Amino acid sequence: MTKILYVDDEPTLLELGKLFLERTGQCSVDTVSSAPQALKKLNSKPYDAIISDYEMPEMNGIEFLKTVRTSGNQLPFILFTGRGREEVVIQALNEGADFYLQKGGDPKPQFTELYHKIRQAVLQREAGEALRKAHESLQHQTDILKILNTVITKTHKTESLSELFQVSLDLTLQLLHFDGGGIYLLDKEKKTASLVHYKNLPDEFISRVRKVNADAQPYDALFVRGEPLISHHYSSISPEASQYNIESLVSIPLLSKGIIVGALNLCSAKRSVISDQEVETLLSIGSELGTVINRMTTEEELRIKAEELHAAYEEIVATEEELRQNLDDFRRSEEALHESEESYRTVFQNTGTATVVLEEDGIISLANNTFASMSGYTREEIEGKMRWVDFVHPDDLSWMRIENRRRMDDESQALPHYEFRFITRSGEIREIYLTIGVIPNKKRSIASLLDITQKKRAIRSLEKSEALYRSVIENIQDVYYRSNPEGELIMVSPSGATLLGYDSIDEILGKPIAETLYFNPGDRDEFLHSLCTNGFVRNYETRLRKKDGSPVYVSTSSHYYYHESGSIAGVEGIIRDITDKKVVEKALFESERAYSTMISNLPGFVYRRANDTDWTMEFISDGCIAITGYSPDDLLHNATISYNSLVHPDYQQTLWETIQKFLYNKGMFEVEYPVITKSGNTRWVWERGRGIFSEDDRLLFLEGFITDVTDRRRVKDALRQSNNKIRLLTSLTRHDIVNNLLMLKGYQEIALETQELSAVYDYISKAHEITNRIESIIGFTREYEGLGMANSAWISVYSLIESAQAEVPTDIIKIENTILPSLKVFADPILQKVFSTFIDNSIRHGKTVTKGTFHSREVNGDLVLFYRDDGIGIDPAKKK
Repeated sequence: MTKILYVDDEPTLLELGKLFLERTGQCSVDTVSSAPQALKKLNSKPYDAIISDYEMPEMNGIEFLKTVRTSGNQLPFILFTGRGREEVVIQALNEGADFYLQKGGDPKPQFTELYHKIRQAVLQREAGEALRKAHESLQHQTDILKILNTVITKTHKTESLSELFQVSLDLTLQLLHFDGGGIYLLDKEKKTASLVHYKNLPDEFISRVRKVNADAQPYDALFVRGEPLISHHYSSISPEASQYNIESLVSIPLLSKGIIVGALNLCSAKRSVISDQEVETLLSIGSELGTVINRMTTEEELRIKAEELHAAYEEIVATEEELRQNLDDFRRSEEALHESEESYRTVFQNTGTATVVLEEDGIISLANNTFASMSGYTREEIEGKMRWVDFVHPDDLSWMRIENRRRMDDESQALPHYEFRFITRSGEIREIYLTIGVIPNKKRSIASLLDITQKKRAIRSLEKSEALYRSVIENIQDVYYRSNPEGELIMVSPSGATLLGYDSIDEILGKPIAETLYFNPGDRDEFLHSLCTNGFVRNYETRLRKKDGSPVYVSTSSHYYYHESGSIAGVEGIIRDITDKKVVEKALFESERAYSTMISNLPGFVYRRANDTDWTMEFISDGCIAITGYSPDDLLHNATISYNSLVHPDYQQTLWETIQKFLYNKGMFEVEYPVITKSGNTRWVWERGRGIFSEDDRLLFLEGFITDVTDRRRVKDALRQSNNKIRLLTSLTRHDIVNNLLMLKGYQEIALETQELSAVYDYISKAHEITNRIESIIGFTREYEGLGMANSAWISVYSLIESAQAEVPTDIIKIENTILPSLKVFADPILQKVFSTFIDNSIRHGKTVTKGTFHSREVNGDLVLFYRDDGIGIDPAKKK
């Protein structure tokens, strides 16, 4: 169910929209009548989308949208309004609206389209959020994999625990950018943990933590429960802690098959907080490092035991040889034989490797303690009772029987060593390396079993890691490469063949890079010079040559790689195809050129200026010359004159205050004001602009556009005057026509009720006169319907008064027109309506009126027109 917040100041439209949208069965709609109410709703309840009108009291739709986006809320926002102006649409989309829909027309398809826009916006937002999270997760896993692969690769090459500790700690410090650390090994019997290797740790700190009690707080969490210890802001924990120059500290358990074998400690002198990603990476490193430590410890123990067993075996062989050579002496010396057997049994029982003696029928006649421990059975349960087949995995049993028969028939034809799977009493499967041979002159065999389970697991882990590394190389979109000191390509990912148009990487491997792959071979020298200068290059751009000879633009990040001896082994790095980037850069250049051309041809000028009282110009286009008479060089940085000096003095303060209000709300401003040109003329300009702010909300400068609106303002003033005249004319005309229609209907009703023809004729005549007056009034408005387009003219006042008499009944009042026919005034024709209104008012309100007089005279150089009647006059209390 999609939860929608619908904002509109029209209750009927809110009700209609809610009805239409909820009828889909997919929407739940809350309605409010203003943006402030909507903001409160957003703070108290989650929504999936917002629909908003544009024109609303208190705060319009654009301001509401800006407030929502400023708060960090990225909900889909649809502006649904009757305002279809282009600038409203552009501003809405610029401020972050997802869609703009104009009201009007049939409501059913209108709200159907609105529903689809909501679904589209919600799905797009959900898809974008899912993609962002997936990308972050993939990048995070890739980073961990790269670091872990480096640690695995390096540590598996070490040959001793001390080398392992040094390499693993150095790598971890380098890859995760920590400053110091150490490695602990856990002694479970003594319940202590000892620092066996460390780097860049203060001596005072080392003396405190060289050996710790594993079951004491806080170390029990680490060494008993296997939980990481993380100390953010370590230096602020106590005055004592601050002396070590450690800002953060993390301890990660080293685990092998879930068993804690030690801990990895790392610290930073710069960062006070350790991120979750770093902890996750360290946990992976801790698990891998613990496995390697356990493997190396086990292998070291096995090596020592194998050497001991081998020495014992050699001794047995030598003894047997001596016994064969001196069989007669051996028979004669029963006591010596007894001693020899005791010696043999002592070696057999005390060797560190599991060893058994097998009878011809497969029964285990002797088993040492190590074999018993490994199998899970006691020696009493094994010897003389169990057969060797009881410990073999069913899948290995068939071929091992064949090997056993072959050994019994001819030992030289049988394998002396091989691997098989051993099943313990608990059912656990162990990987075993078997050494077996027949005891001379007897149908008995002696076998030693070396448990290589951990070693095999480590090998499989390494093979898996190497397979993963190969998969990354073979599937990487960018190109990974390596070259030798002679400049020949010795390794490249398959994507390299794709990038350069070859069928296979075999076509370019072993070839000189400069001559084969560079479009201009000399560019290789420049690349190597940059590499030699810094030891690496980042995003270095050059051109390579495809197989067909065409160029391809690439960017490479490369560095030297080294032999174990420290000498340079060659160059390796990543190459990325940036052909599309180059196309975009070219398009951008063309766009900037077109933009420059457009600015040069604008009917005005664009600017960038400081928000100071001089309006100091930092950029201004050439269009300023036509408007102000000053060139850009005159106005830039107030070289000749400041822009504020051009603003009319009466408007300077108002302009400053108006723009500051808009800047405070970070809104777009539009203002009109007069400027004084270089020639001293006054021209009106229209300016539209906005403040440009930094990421930390600091105002940097103003940008905008200024154009000359002097002619438009004149037309606007003329239109305003025309509209005023039209309103006046409409008011007067409506008043006159309503009154005349009332009289006309009165005469018509009277005529219908009168039987006498002469009276009827008289009434109809009066009605006809009224009709003529209405026709005259309408005729006047027809002549004046072009009001605002026709200019005032010189008009005879006498003629206007005579025409005005035709609009009123003159049988009640006699009009005396004393104005000279030659007297003319420069006026609008609407003056006639003024005169007819004077006469009509006399008739309506004069009561005793019989005569009205128009006359004129000159007063202080001005012409004054007078009208006077002989009625009761105006009440003094109502005069103004």
